[in-house]
Amino acid sequence: MRKEKIYGLTIILFIILTAFSCKTKPEVPEATTTTSTVATTTTTTTTVLATTTTTTIDRMAETISDKEFADAQSLIDKARMAEADRYDRENLIKAEEFLRTAYQKNGTDGKATKEALEQSKKYSDLAYKNAFKKRAELKRAECDKLFSEADALGIKNLMKDNIDQSRAIYNEGNQKYSSEDYVAAYSKYSDCESSLKSAVNKMKATRSEYDNKIGYINKLIDEAKKIGAETYAPADLESAIENLNKGKAELSNFDYTNSQTSLEVAEKSAISAIDKTKFAIKEKKRKEALRAIMEAGATVEEASQTNIGEYEKSDGGYNFEFDGEIKDMNNSPDDMSSSISYRDLLNKAIEYIDKAKQAYRAEDYDMAIQYANIAKRIALSYKEGGNKTKYTVRLLPDKRDCLWRISEYSFIYGSPFLWPRIWKANKEQILNPDLIYPGQVLLIPNVD
Repeated sequence: MRKEKIYGLTIILFIILTAFSCKTKPEVPEATTTTSTVATTTTTTTTVLATTTTTTIDRMAETISDKEFADAQSLIDKARMAEADRYDRENLIKAEEFLRTAYQKNGTDGKATKEALEQSKKYSDLAYKNAFKKRAELKRAECDKLFSEADALGIKNLMKDNIDQSRAIYNEGNQKYSSEDYVAAYSKYSDCESSLKSAVNKMKATRSEYDNKIGYINKLIDEAKKIGAETYAPADLESAIENLNKGKAELSNFDYTNSQTSLEVAEKSAISAIDKTKFAIKEKKRKEALRAIMEAGATVEEASQTNIGEYEKSDGGYNFEFDGEIKDMNNSPDDMSSSISYRDLLNKAIEYIDKAKQAYRAEDYDMAIQYANIAKRIALSYKEGGNKTKYTVRLLPDKRDCLWRISEYSFIYGSPFLWPRIWKANKEQILNPDLIYPGQVLLIPNVD
C-alpha cells in the first residue's frame, strides 16, 4: 500500500514539473489548483509514512511473555522424558533451535519470536509422539519374543489363563497403536510384557523342578542297579525305568499333568527297588552270619569234647547255645595279641562266639561273620592240639595284618619275633615280607 501511494505521488510530481517546463507564463488559476493538489498529496503521503513507521516500531517493540517461553521449554523437557533424544533426536534438536531463535528475537521482533515459539512447540510434540511410537514398537517386539518363548515352554498347557490375559492386553495395545495413541499403546505393551515375564519365569521354575526330579530319579535307578536291584527287585527297577521314560516323553510334549504322575510312580518304584534290594542283601548276609555262627559253635562244641584243655569230655564239654545272654563286649574283632596259653584257647573261642551272637542281634552281620570265623579257627587250632595250619590275612579297622602282627597273635606263635618262619613257608606268594594283602592264605608252620 505504501509503495503504491509513493508511486502515485511520483507521477503527480512528474506531471507538474512537465507542465511548468512547457509554459513561459503559468496561468494563475491552474497554478493555484496544482499547488493545492500537491499540498494535499504531500500531506496524505506524510500521514501514511508516519502511520507505517509507527506500526513498524510497535511491532518491533512487542515483547513475548515468560509463560510462553516456559510452555515451549516444558514441551522440550517432556519430549526428553519420552527419550526423544534417543528415538527422534532430529526433531528434538529442531525444537531446541527454534526456542533459541525465539529468545534471540524477543524484544526486537515480536512476530518472529512468536513464530519461532510455535515451531519449537510443533517439533517438540512431534519428537514426543515419535519417541513413544518407537518405544511402543520395541516393547511390542519384546512381547512377541516372550510369546514365542512361552510357546516353546508349552505354557498354554499349564497356565492358559495367564497367557490369554497377556494376549488380550497385547491386542489392546495394537488397537491403540492403530489409532496413533502411541503413549497408550506403549503402556499396554508394557503391561503385556510384565504379565508374560511373570508367566514365563513361573513356567521356567516349574520346568526346572521337573528336570531336577528326572535327575533325582536317574540317580535312584543308578543306585538300585549298583547294589543289585536287577537281581533282587527286577520288577520295581523295570517299573522305575519305564515310568521315567514315559514321564520324559510326556514332558517333551508339554503334558505336564501326566508327566508328573509318571515321574512320581518312577520315583516310588526306584525307592522300592532300593529298599527291597537292601533288605534282600541284608537277609542274605544275616543267613551267612547265622550259618557262620552255627558252624563256629559246632566246631567249638566238638573241640570241647576232646581230652585237651579246660573242657574235658567227662565234664560234658561245651554246649553251644545261640540264644544265651548277651554280654557287653567290644564291637570289633580282638587282635588277640595278648599272651594266652594253649589251655585258654577254647575259652577264647567261646568268647568270640558270644561276640558273634551280640553282633548278630545288633544286625551287624559282617562283624558277626568275622567273630564266628575267628572262633572257628581258634577251635580248630585247639582241636588239632595246637598245630598251626593256615591263616587268612585280614583287613581290620584302623590297622592291617602284617607278618610281625600275625606271628604275635596268641593263637599263632604269641611272639612277633617268629615272623620269619611264616615268610620262609610262604616265599612263593610273599615276595616282600613287608607287603601282604587281605585275603591271602598263609601256611603257618609248627614251632620246632
